[in-house]
Amino acid sequence: MKHKGIIAALLSVAMVSPLPVAANSDLPQIGTAGLSVLSLEKEELLGELYTYQLRAQAPMVRDPLVTEYIQALGHRLVSHADNVNYPFDFMVLNVNELNAFAYFGGHVAIFTKIITEADDEDELASVMAHEISHVTQRHLARKMEESQKSMPLTIASIVGSILVGIANPELGMAGLQASIAANQQFSINYTRSNEAEADRVGFNTLYHSGFDPMAMADFFQKLVDQYRFVSKPPEFLLDHPLSETRVAQARTRAMQLPKVIRKPSLDFELVKMLLRTQYGDPPDKVKPRLENELKNHEYVFEEAIHYGLGQVALMSDDYQGALDIANKLLKASPHSLYYKSLKVDALIGLGRGEEAARFLAPEAEIRPNSPVVALNLANAWVRADKGSEAIKVLEPYLYIHPDDSLAMDLMIQAQAQVKDVGEREAWQAEKLAYLGAFDRAIGHFNNAYKALGNNVIEQRRIEGRIAQLRAKKARFEALQRR
Repeated sequence: MKHKGIIAALLSVAMVSPLPVAANSDLPQIGTAGLSVLSLEKEELLGELYTYQLRAQAPMVRDPLVTEYIQALGHRLVSHADNVNYPFDFMVLNVNELNAFAYFGGHVAIFTKIITEADDEDELASVMAHEISHVTQRHLARKMEESQKSMPLTIASIVGSILVGIANPELGMAGLQASIAANQQFSINYTRSNEAEADRVGFNTLYHSGFDPMAMADFFQKLVDQYRFVSKPPEFLLDHPLSETRVAQARTRAMQLPKVIRKPSLDFELVKMLLRTQYGDPPDKVKPRLENELKNHEYVFEEAIHYGLGQVALMSDDYQGALDIANKLLKASPHSLYYKSLKVDALIGLGRGEEAARFLAPEAEIRPNSPVVALNLANAWVRADKGSEAIKVLEPYLYIHPDDSLAMDLMIQAQAQVKDVGEREAWQAEKLAYLGAFDRAIGHFNNAYKALGNNVIEQRRIEGRIAQLRAKKARFEALQRR
């Protein structure tokens, strides 16, 4: 069984069914009329719409350790980028393809294989800097503006193909290739221009963020070498056509700057290991590889290999083995949230949820706003059947992080445990709203309104949320008519 620990605990109780966009989402289908000139406001609205669609159908990696790491790395890069017009958001998608993409409104998606294929944090940062530059340079918006005459054939199809490609990369890429066939030469020339600009701008962002500027050339060269003679290259090379010239240009830029020597990142190695073990091959295949890497000293940090073996033990239901490894790792690094999370998951697996919660509770005093701490602590209380304690953790956390779907799932479970029908219905509504299913969300808000009886303050709040959802849906529908 995959996704042990906090993810497994949530997936094992299906409160809100998945929402395939075509069947259950209330989001309108975006047309092409009126999009020949895109304002920043319209870009942001489009980005919000596509994000709802991705949430509803894409295989998001929701592990808070991965999310917190990728957000921190992304925002470090954004802080050194130019022309940033809106807040950026970074997500990891569980797709075993070498790819990444960016779209309207500052949204960047990284596929898991990009992280596991990168040799170090600098290489991962180089890909993210490149994608950030596509956004800051408004490449998609500019392409839509310049190709307005052929847009019904190209841009609308391209965006749809990206979304289809998340679940089925081969099908998505086929749709993309078909959509640009009628205007192929223009598309290729423009893509090359975009890629060259994203390389140059992303390179500056990478360097000014303190990363090794040679990493961009190294990662590109690795991809070119690895897939030079492959009939079907990875999606990243199809979406971002690479040539020896681009690699040489990236290398020349790096050679003109002082050499940057950075220490390896333990956080990167631990996130990479987490993805290898929880989202990659099954434990019986991963374990011998890790043991061989440990035996032959094929690692950057030995503790990362032991952490991986702990995750393998967790995935194999060997909770005591996982706990033993976590305790050894914590003895050497007592403040690591990676190792504390491993211990919490192992204790929960052993049926010792309350012990897990009490072990992690002091950390909440030190890091009250940490998603890793709050979500693992709340999960431990839920697994201990102490929903009231979980609610105490989740209420302030969700006030600061209102779009955390993992926290919403935990809150739904906690409210069910304390038998608060009104609050449970309200949080089910919030989760559906997060997925873009506005009509279904309003239905649950109406149920919550009735269940809350004479609680006038909460009823007014619900009326306000219903009004907000109706207004948001109207904005998306109006986008079709502009």
